[in-house]
Amino acid sequence: MIQVVLKETCSQLDMLKALFQVNYLYWLEKNAGIEGRGTLYDCKPGGRLQISLEYAEREFNHVRTDGESAGWITDGLIARPLPNRIQPGNTE
Repeated sequence: MIQVVLKETCSQLDMLKALFQVNYLYWLEKNAGIEGRGTLYDCKPGGRLQISLEYAEREFNHVRTDGESAGWITDGLIARPLPNRIQPGNTE
């Protein structure tokens, strides 16, 4: 289990970035076989927390940009379509 502790003053974007990093930690464990070995080891260069932080810092903005270019609002934990993507159904 992974627990994330955020400051009370964190933004919705901080929460989204934390979720992105946690998802990558899960992927590292399930697909790359990189499991947690303790906080001290995991935070060192080459440790899984360091690897996931570098990945999140490198890729997070690309994912947000790609989502926004596809018409999604990516400013918080709930992804939702932009207003111009919502088309009311035919009520006839």
